[in-house]
Amino acid sequence: MAAQGLRGVPRGGEPDPGYLDRQEAIYRGREAELLAAHPDESIVVCGEEVFVGGSDGEAVSRAQAAHPGRPFFLRACRRVPDMSDAPDTPDRAAGAGDDAFEEDLARQKSIFLDRADELLARYPDMFIAVCGGDVFVGKDDDEAIAKAHASHPGRPFFLRMYDPCLGC
Repeated sequence: MAAQGLRGVPRGGEPDPGYLDRQEAIYRGREAELLAAHPDESIVVCGEEVFVGGSDGEAVSRAQAAHPGRPFFLRACRRVPDMSDAPDTPDRAAGAGDDAFEEDLARQKSIFLDRADELLARYPDMFIAVCGGDVFVGKDDDEAIAKAHASHPGRPFFLRMYDPCLGC
């Protein structure tokens, strides 16, 4: 599992300032329970409800069916390739565990948020992944994620998903 996603802008403009933070807080408050129950699935929080799917698209589709046009928090599920034969990286160092993973993921999110205006202006209709401090852009989530994994195998990434339907 390796991604945390930011979500688009709803129809009619920006949501209230705390809306997305509340969606993430709901996820964080139930994170252990949700990950235990759905370890290999994508999890979306939208409209204060949790939606789960076998893929990012499935979970997002369920959320959007229930709350059309609303922005969402996505905890994407990506199976990281088996790295058992890979040389040690900072993430794979002895003792690195969930805390190190979450700290790295938080760093990637912070990098995106610090540069969000610039990145969204430069890549308005693209998927943006931040991994290892680098920015990767693709026409879809798979392309952005593949670029991130090619440069930083096994590292967590933050993904800003573009959804053209949110602006409809």
